[in-house]
Amino acid sequence: MPETFDLGAEGLDRLYEGVRDLVAAGHGSGAAAEEAGTRGEGEAADGQIRAVVEAGGRLASLRADPRVMRLSREELCAQIVLAVNAALDDLRDRVARAGGEVDHEALLARLRELQSDSVRQMESFAQSIGEIVGRIESRTER
Repeated sequence: MPETFDLGAEGLDRLYEGVRDLVAAGHGSGAAAEEAGTRGEGEAADGQIRAVVEAGGRLASLRADPRVMRLSREELCAQIVLAVNAALDDLRDRVARAGGEVDHEALLARLRELQSDSVRQMESFAQSIGEIVGRIESRTER
């Protein structure tokens, strides 16, 4: 059942907090990984090229055995790409294991509920304002 919010400042504050919590949940695993200093490692060219990436997708280090200089320029670049992508995959897996995957469908469903609640609240608010205006108009007509 969707959470309902009282009309007024407190209800709007609770609505805002609900949206803020949803956004935080969507970014939580990345922030937790950065705080924990999580890194991903990958290699290519039979271990001759090693890449390390940090949370946030930044390349921390790239090491190559001197023997890789025998590769053509194109093959060397391709192997570097493989090593970096493997490191990024490793980082993604580590973050998923540490903080769990974010269930984007559940987040979207909850956001839709919050949106629906806010629309109902605004309709109620508009109706209340209309009633107040009607009462004021009827008093001034007398």
